[in-house]
Amino acid sequence: MMNLPEITSSKVLVVDDDEMNRLLIRETLQQSGLLVEEVESGEQAIEHFSQNPSDIILLDIIMEGIDGFETCALLRKLPAGLHVPIVMMTGLNDIESINHAYDSGATDFTTKPINYTILAYRLRYMLRSSQLFVRLYSNETRLRNAQKIARLGYWEWNIKQGIFHISKQALNILGLPNSANFKHPKELLDFVLREERESIRIQFSNYLYGNKDFVIEHNIITQDNAIKNIYQEAELQQDSNGQEQWIVTIQDITERKKTEEKIVRLAYYDNLTNLPNRVFLNEYLKKTIEQSKRYDRTFAILSLDVDHFKRINNTWGQKTGNILLQQIAERITKCIRTSDSLTRGKLPIPEQVYYQSNNENDTLVRLGGDEFVLLLTDINSPNEIQYVVQRIYKILQEPFIVKKESFHLTVSIGIAIFPNDGQDTDNLLIRSEMAMHNAKKQGRNSFQFFHQSMNIKARQRLILENELHKAIEHNELEVYYQPKVEITKYKTVGMEALVRWNHPEKGIISPVHFISLAEETDLICLLGEWVLRQACKHTKRWHEQGFKLKVAVNISAVQLKKPDFLTIIQKALQDSNLPPEYLELEITEGVLMEDSETSHTTLLEIKEMGVYIAMDDFGTGYSSLSYLKKFPFDTLKIDRSFVCDVDTNPDSFALNSAIIALSKCLNLKVVAEGVETNAQLDFMKKHQCDEIQGYLFSVPLSRTEFENWLKKPLPIIYSNS
Repeated sequence: MMNLPEITSSKVLVVDDDEMNRLLIRETLQQSGLLVEEVESGEQAIEHFSQNPSDIILLDIIMEGIDGFETCALLRKLPAGLHVPIVMMTGLNDIESINHAYDSGATDFTTKPINYTILAYRLRYMLRSSQLFVRLYSNETRLRNAQKIARLGYWEWNIKQGIFHISKQALNILGLPNSANFKHPKELLDFVLREERESIRIQFSNYLYGNKDFVIEHNIITQDNAIKNIYQEAELQQDSNGQEQWIVTIQDITERKKTEEKIVRLAYYDNLTNLPNRVFLNEYLKKTIEQSKRYDRTFAILSLDVDHFKRINNTWGQKTGNILLQQIAERITKCIRTSDSLTRGKLPIPEQVYYQSNNENDTLVRLGGDEFVLLLTDINSPNEIQYVVQRIYKILQEPFIVKKESFHLTVSIGIAIFPNDGQDTDNLLIRSEMAMHNAKKQGRNSFQFFHQSMNIKARQRLILENELHKAIEHNELEVYYQPKVEITKYKTVGMEALVRWNHPEKGIISPVHFISLAEETDLICLLGEWVLRQACKHTKRWHEQGFKLKVAVNISAVQLKKPDFLTIIQKALQDSNLPPEYLELEITEGVLMEDSETSHTTLLEIKEMGVYIAMDDFGTGYSSLSYLKKFPFDTLKIDRSFVCDVDTNPDSFALNSAIIALSKCLNLKVVAEGVETNAQLDFMKKHQCDEIQGYLFSVPLSRTEFENWLKKPLPIIYSNS
């Protein structure tokens, strides 16, 4: 039962110019527990009620001044007077007076002489009815406001009687005024989009005449040409007379649909390129695999990675890099077939997530970073794949322009084919990436089809990675040293520290097989620090034996970026008590290109410590001359690829001569790597190279072997000249 306020606490305003009548009414009503307030004229009633509204008004019709009819009408115009019960007292018993009372806004009337006992009961029940009305009116108002906020309306249809009613809020949804009139629900179909109208008409007809509750979503166009998404839910009910009628709610879900589309786009699409992302690719591939199995079709996955893209971000900034990625996506999208799909990054899938293009299968997906995936469907032969690849390489040949700067970009592509290379999403993506990494190893700007041997190598590489973790823990690593010989004094002045792996089963493993693996993981930091500490400790020991040698240690890009790298160097020197001038760090040009500004700052700080810095493998990277000018190098090492044919190749002869001359001009010491013949030694002597390193004097030696080397005189090398 509805919880109503106590009637006895209600206030009654008595308006009568007869004092005796007011007295009798007050006495009677107060005995019933009502609170009574009195005024003697219509003017006083209006003023009193404006300041202190009552719960019910007892109003005499015949009064001096304004009469009861006019007073009642004026009370109804007050904010609090709209729904207050007004009972008019009259000695007039003609029908005309009664109608006049109701027309003025009276709720009820009572005739004189008044039966005061009955009056009290009558007012109490009227107060209860008033409270129920106010509560219902309040609930209805709240419901109406809630429907307005929720953009929710309704319509009703009694099929048997043919009575149709539509709410004001439903009319508002349709963009119609409250005065709009409908006689049949079929008139609502005029608002459905033309391309959907026939389908919706059939559905409505089946549901309404088939007596089936239903839920349906569709689009409408309002009279002001606004397109809205509409949700309708219908239920067949019985009215108070037992007749069936449809109650149908209608809701404007346009904003909700827009929000859903935004959520879907965030979940399935890449914000930078507007291409589908990895999540989309995984779900789309599942659907493609299912269909390919069912219809015995073949498709290919191409993993594309932009070569050396990290250098662009480090040199030109991420903003420039992002613009280039957008341009790459646009170009590749233009050159692929309409039946192919491209994604950037690593079904039952919502229909709205499909990338909008010429064909539902067209999908360019970004996996993340500079990685893209291209899905080629309905492949009949590898030649078709190669044709698409050639189109991609051709369209990428033209330079990319960003802020008037020209960029030449290439991609490495790996290809995996369903079903031969894998029959599930994970295997196909993994194997296309394997082939892509293999293409990079072959020199980049090329493509490779997956081959089972790549999988074997990948497994072997994974096993090697796990064993390398154990090797560091179990002290299976050893530092070897290759002597550096000063040409003019013909004596050993230093050595390069080179790590070797004494595998318990495979024997000595060359760093060629595990250094690159370590660089791809955090192992290179542990490994590099261990080599640095060992090299400093061993060098100090040889100092104590009378051999003042300088040790060179190779540094990777990962180490150089570590915030605590300077601390690691200082600790290695302090723990070994090795003076910093006897340590030299060798850094390749590729390391510097990772982040030239940060590298420059770090190298300056290393230089201030008193440690020497050498550029290793000079000439094999990019912008070598600019780096020589910018960075604080002490030594330049000529790469073995330039030294190997210096005595037979005129170009090598010229290059080596120029490098040595340039170094002398810049006051850099020159070390030639890979010297293996007398002719190469003679060339270096003639052109005043400072030091040589190579198999002509010694292969890399274990610590014990190197100690023995130091105790013996250098081998006599006879000149060819």
